[in-house]
Amino acid sequence: MNRIPFFSRYFLLPLGILLLCGCGDARRQSIEGAATFDGRPIDNGYIKFIPQDGTRGPAAGANIENGKFAVAAEVGPFAGTFRVEITAMRAGSRKAFDPESNRTVAVMEQYIPAKYNAESELTATIDAKSTSPLEFALRSK
Repeated sequence: MNRIPFFSRYFLLPLGILLLCGCGDARRQSIEGAATFDGRPIDNGYIKFIPQDGTRGPAAGANIENGKFAVAAEVGPFAGTFRVEITAMRAGSRKAFDPESNRTVAVMEQYIPAKYNAESELTATIDAKSTSPLEFALRSK
């Protein structure tokens, strides 16, 4: 009769399972930082961290207020590499009639260039051991 030795059953098998699961940090990370546009804090916006290949999901994000953002660990990303998207709206020069208020209002426009959101070139690496705030200095040109 073939029997699996005690050592193999209670030590090697659990060790193999742990190795198959990976060695990455399985905890979500908190993130904080600042975002500026042409040297000025972004008053009201949104920042999103989208996991890249090899990084565990889901995506995470936070509002940007007065140039600062913070993502709590409970809803934060896992450690890894992320594509970063930053958006912000402001009143544009175009006007439109608002039937609810019965007046003409400024149309809101996205003023952050697409290279920082829809076609983002921004990346960030979130390390489980790092506590440094992230800084994003965006430029219009």
